[in-house]
Amino acid sequence: MARLGLLVVLIVGIALPLAGQQSRTAFDAASIKASAPGAGGAAWAGRGLQLTIQNYALRDIILGAYGLRPYELAGGPDWINSARFDIVARAPAGVPRDNAMLITLLTDRFRLKTHTETRQIPIYTLVLARDDRRLGPQLRPSTIDCAVTRCTSSVVSGKIRMSGYSMAQVARLLTGNVDRMVVDGTGLTGLYDLELAWTPDIGAAEVVTRDAPSLFTAIVEQLGLKLQPAVGPVEVRVIDSVERPTPD
Repeated sequence: MARLGLLVVLIVGIALPLAGQQSRTAFDAASIKASAPGAGGAAWAGRGLQLTIQNYALRDIILGAYGLRPYELAGGPDWINSARFDIVARAPAGVPRDNAMLITLLTDRFRLKTHTETRQIPIYTLVLARDDRRLGPQLRPSTIDCAVTRCTSSVVSGKIRMSGYSMAQVARLLTGNVDRMVVDGTGLTGLYDLELAWTPDIGAAEVVTRDAPSLFTAIVEQLGLKLQPAVGPVEVRVIDSVERPTPD
């Protein structure tokens, strides 16, 4: 989960192409090498026109390029999970670096071909935890009129505060903190304010409190909700074919 959190942060800072968009925007120059055996920690950095990726598995690079979470990528040979690569690429002068360039690089150098389809896969449904439908102490109907006052949210590692949000929006936010898509099944309408604190996975950049419960327990105790395992339709990107990279 710590690695997933890193990818999410990195993805946010890079513009993503629209779903289904076919772009041939390309880097001006790129070097791809297998990472040295026993190389240290992974790093992904974009500065100016240059993108530098060090010691990343190809699967993680594909996830970052398309802005996907692990459950949204299917297929591919086993080696994409273990073989690690160093990539240094530079965008043409005056052309903003974006993920379309990385996708083009993967297409050209790794011969990556993918398609999207909807599959029935494990998800979580956000439901009421109590039979009497009583909410937890940290979840309450909002008094904010979002048409007048800007609804706000604050998300740090191990803590969420939201004001004036629907349960569907809460479910989408929780998706970023678990290993499955979360969909709203509470039946609650209207807007809500909530505060949620939990102990994040070891390796998270910031720990709010070591005394807080796990996320799943916190959702029950603090919100009066729970994440119920289910199976549902999720759009996934499927790897049709991929090859080890062509030499520089």
